[in-house]
Amino acid sequence: MATEPAVSAPRSIGDWRVDPSTGEISRNGAVVKLEPRAMQLLLCLADRAGKVVSVQELLDSVWSDVIVTPDSVYQAVSALRRTLGDNSKDPEYIATLPRRGYRLVASVGQAVEENRVAPAPAPAPPAPAPPAPLAWAGSPLRRHRTWLIVMLMLAGIYFVIDRYLQSQRSTHAPSVASFPAPAVAAFEPPLRSIAVLPFADLSEKHDQEYFADGIAEELLNALTRIDELQVAARTSSFSFRNQNVDVATIAHKLNVGAILEGSVRRDGTTIRVTVQLINAVNGFHLWSQTYDRNMTGILSVQSDVATAVAQQLKVKLGSDAPEKMGVGNTKNPEAFDDQLRGQQLLSTATEEGDYRAALEAFDRAIARDPQYATAYVGRGFALTNIVLSTVNEATREKLGRQALEASQRAVALAPGFGEAHSILAVTLQKVMLDYIGAAREFDLALSLAPGSARVQRNFAFYAAEMGHFTQALAAARRAVSLDPQNAWSHVMLSHVFYFARQFAQAQAALQDAQNINPGNQEIGDWRTASLLGAGQYQEAQQVCESSATAIDDGGRYTCLAIAYHALGRQSDAERNLRLFQAQYGDSAAFWYAGIYAQWDDTEASLRWLKTAMQRRDPALQLLKQDWRFDPVRGQPQFQAIVTRLNYPP
Repeated sequence: MATEPAVSAPRSIGDWRVDPSTGEISRNGAVVKLEPRAMQLLLCLADRAGKVVSVQELLDSVWSDVIVTPDSVYQAVSALRRTLGDNSKDPEYIATLPRRGYRLVASVGQAVEENRVAPAPAPAPPAPAPPAPLAWAGSPLRRHRTWLIVMLMLAGIYFVIDRYLQSQRSTHAPSVASFPAPAVAAFEPPLRSIAVLPFADLSEKHDQEYFADGIAEELLNALTRIDELQVAARTSSFSFRNQNVDVATIAHKLNVGAILEGSVRRDGTTIRVTVQLINAVNGFHLWSQTYDRNMTGILSVQSDVATAVAQQLKVKLGSDAPEKMGVGNTKNPEAFDDQLRGQQLLSTATEEGDYRAALEAFDRAIARDPQYATAYVGRGFALTNIVLSTVNEATREKLGRQALEASQRAVALAPGFGEAHSILAVTLQKVMLDYIGAAREFDLALSLAPGSARVQRNFAFYAAEMGHFTQALAAARRAVSLDPQNAWSHVMLSHVFYFARQFAQAQAALQDAQNINPGNQEIGDWRTASLLGAGQYQEAQQVCESSATAIDDGGRYTCLAIAYHALGRQSDAERNLRLFQAQYGDSAAFWYAGIYAQWDDTEASLRWLKTAMQRRDPALQLLKQDWRFDPVRGQPQFQAIVTRLNYPP
């Protein structure tokens, strides 16, 4: 049990007021309860403010009653910095001196107590003239008694006047009770909810961030497979990297009751993983552990940690829990490392070259372990994204087949792996245009991985395209709750509203997405599509004319071709369509068909739809619900195309 710090008077550290007796720090009305060791650590540094305190000295002072490694100090300092709102690269509180220790650089002083100034009393009435001297006034005793009587009389007069003035003030001024302080809602996150923050890379060269992130993500994925846990998704949890945000703020933004943070130190084949679990509601430390492994042993860490976390959060694990947490994994450490590199590249990819780099890493992992289902899932996602980003028909056909093979292989290797069924569903939907097959795989993905935000997002988009809006809305809202700091969760919610023709709500959801990821082209494209769908042609025109980066060329041309036509500027509309066709050729056949449908040119619209069918354009997945085609939906040729696409009922 930790040694309790000696209770000392409150003090100020920087702009924080620190009260060791209550274990609290406060600033600007905000009060944070520190875990006891965190308070000891802060006080230890404050007692030697301006001086370097070595890691060993901190261990001797703060952890004197337990046997721990220096990693406990690193983790505690990192957590304390987040609470104080400090930045290790530009510290205002705790500076790191490499290989020497830490130094408190903030000013330390005596805490200033809150002073309440009492209102000045009403002026006393003028004293009455002293009475005429009595015969015995010259006696000292008699003079003392006389003045005592006079003072008592004056006090009585003052009391009466003061009570009168108070009664007058209470009559004309509102009482404090009539202005109650606004109630602050208690933070009540879902029971057994948790976020896994990105693990710190403590390797000597700081070149293992991909590995530290990968360990954290593998652990996060293992936790999502525990049925009773609600786990914040990677994008949201990792969005707080390098930000001066304390644990309480992170928990509120992600709506979770627990935070898991950690670090990874890799030295050749030796790896140390340190983790700690924090109760995000009260700030108390729940559990911590250090795992020393070699590369082979590291593969079991996520299962060990996930099991320990579940026990701390009072989750009952079934006998199949270890198998579920390890589904799709490998026993080959080199393959694991390659998969982590691929996942890191995939998570930040924005264009074809990025996806190809990730694909190479996944292929290396598969070459080392041909039974590695997770690597096949990554390969499937990388290939599908390349297919959707290329305009080359031959490339799309070739890589589309490879994406399908990779996805099917992942499912064959790990039938209980929800993410494998999810990528197969996406490939069938977006690449193969097999919407019936996609429905079957989405059902399996949702049943196996209900806590995956990516699975929920992918299904929400698919269900909305098929017109199943109740299911789509439930999945989209579930994705937002699991991954609130991910712009694409809000984009998918906007898609549901868009296809349901609720354009105002679609635009509101897109605004939430833009607040998270401003300037994104795809978000801009969907925004202008929502404006056009709502009939806000003037506003859509202004946005598309003024936007230089938020909308890609194809989106801008489509927008202006439709907006100008609706505003009676047909020559300008036709000019934008010509520019569109000159740049994209037949690869944008679907979009030309939509423009012609809005121009009431049925023949041209159906002709370009036929071209899109011949090219197996992935955009055909939008056809069933897209408002652009409303003018031609009643045409027999259009109905024939819908029949061939075989949408589910």
